[in-house]
Amino acid sequence: MSKKVKLGAPEEIFDLPGNKECADCTAYGPNWASWNLGILICETCAGMHRNLGTHISKVKSTTMDKWNEEQAVPCRNIGNFMSNSFYEYNLPPKTKYVTSVKSSGGDKIDTGEARKLERWIRAKYEAKKYSQPGVDPPHVRLARGESLREAPKEEKPVEEKSASKKDKEKKEKTDKGDKSPSKKDGKEKKEKVSKKEKKDLDREVTPAPAVKEVKRSRKEKKEKKSQELESSFAELETWAMTSSKEKKSRKKKKKDEAGERHTSDMA
Repeated sequence: MSKKVKLGAPEEIFDLPGNKECADCTAYGPNWASWNLGILICETCAGMHRNLGTHISKVKSTTMDKWNEEQAVPCRNIGNFMSNSFYEYNLPPKTKYVTSVKSSGGDKIDTGEARKLERWIRAKYEAKKYSQPGVDPPHVRLARGESLREAPKEEKPVEEKSASKKDKEKKEKTDKGDKSPSKKDGKEKKEKVSKKEKKDLDREVTPAPAVKEVKRSRKEKKEKKSQELESSFAELETWAMTSSKEKKSRKKKKKDEAGERHTSDMA
């Protein structure tokens, strides 16, 4: 069964976001397409896309060439805006090539500008220098049947994809082992709980008012002892003074007695 063929590209592709300008140099009114990438480009950029090779970009005129449904599908679903969102994802400021007045139309272009444009297009599509990392291009995702209206899913590293069933099971066991608490941790936790319970029990056994009473009692005992010491010192001082007076009195009495004896002996 032959494929249905129609002259010119479907008209609806010109209304997609970003399709009023060339996807690569922003020239207005592009009339060529890289149909496998799903983008519209100007005639000058179409010549550069041919140089990339059909394994990267397949070029058709939107007005002069015949189109089948297979070629129309990417252009209906992707468009310049979506394509550039991927290929220019990490584009530094002032890096994008913008057409200048030196472009003369068709495949003819100033030599210096042609080199710049070719470097730009090769870096963008061949090297994918500025593309979104970890994600496939829109036309590849479309071919897999993915919806391009949803956010693209990042590709998993090759190591994870090729991991065997045993490796996955081993990893799951390891993860579970890391999550489960060790015996040592359980023991430390029990000790902490028992210490806390002991503190709470002490607080219950010795209520706050009783603690205050004990402190007051100790203070009173100290004051009483201090008073007793002061009293003892006062008694000692009194005894010392009394003893001194008695000694003086006895000394005087002896002296007087000695004087009387001397007087009687002389008589």
